Amino acid sequence: MLWEGRHSEPPVGQLGKDGAHPDPRPPFPSDLRDASRGTPIVLAFLGHEGGSATPGKLCELSGLSKGRVSNIVRSLEAKGYVEKAPAPQDARSVVVTLTDKGRAFTDAHEQAMVGHTAAILRQLGPRDARDAVRILGHLADIMEAGAPFPPCEGAEAPGANGEEAR
Repeated sequence: MLWEGRHSEPPVGQLGKDGAHPDPRPPFPSDLRDASRGTPIVLAFLGHEGGSATPGKLCELSGLSKGRVSNIVRSLEAKGYVEKAPAPQDARSVVVTLTDKGRAFTDAHEQAMVGHTAAILRQLGPRDARDAVRILGHLADIMEAGAPFPPCEGAEAPGANGEEAR
């Protein structure tokens, strides 16, 4: 099985013995457990983009630096999750594409997240679940309309040092 197990107990949607919710993140395969920050988001965006994207697009979507994306892609390529090839429209550019192994991981990860989200919504109950979905939809609309992402790694948020945001 692709998924190895830190989440065998408790099952998705059930509370742990201490009454807390289980960690919502699906477990990573052993070869990704030491992955650098940003690896999950790069894999998720590749899956979301139909399985391939340029490194520039991955930077734009994730807010990660070019260097960070380059290191992540290099690591994922070495582990067999992605392949790089010249872009068909511009041989100077590169396209990063999920391999079968990468697609299996992103598909399984998405399924686990959908299942976990459904379990949380069931625990909220119908009224609160409707409100949560409505609010999250509104937030998605705001973001699609061009609301700024938080600063990229290493940058301070406006007002973080006591100065007023401009």
